[in-house]
Amino acid sequence: MAENPYADILYIKRPPLKHPKMPVENRAKSYAPFDALRGFSLAILTKQAEHQMVTRTTLSEDAQEQLDCKLHMIQPEDKVTVTYFRLERTIADLELGSYVTETGKVEEIDPLTGFLFLPSACVPIREIIDIKCEAFDNDCMEVDAYACPD
Repeated sequence: MAENPYADILYIKRPPLKHPKMPVENRAKSYAPFDALRGFSLAILTKQAEHQMVTRTTLSEDAQEQLDCKLHMIQPEDKVTVTYFRLERTIADLELGSYVTETGKVEEIDPLTGFLFLPSACVPIREIIDIKCEAFDNDCMEVDAYACPD
């Protein structure tokens, strides 16, 4: 059997440290990622978000009328899926933003302030372009003339 080459130092005590040990909280900081160009990653994310912006679309009169009828049929506690335009920037007369879809139970519809309140969002009614609700018979509903206010 071969003799262990480290047998002479195997049981020697470790020499005392010259510097105090670094606290555990600070050890991870020495391995944190390094951002060579401070703010560069934020600038890239901002540019990507700008490229995803679209212009606002306008609904036809028929589509707007059908949307108004749907809004009048919705009651609090109805589960709805709302798609609306979120304005992010205005350049001259051009309005840029993104279309956001929110799903949830209606908490309140306030015609005075013009907002539809969901648990996850406060949606401006004038920005809504589409609304779906289980009460509309799975989107196969034709708007009933009696359901629309005059």
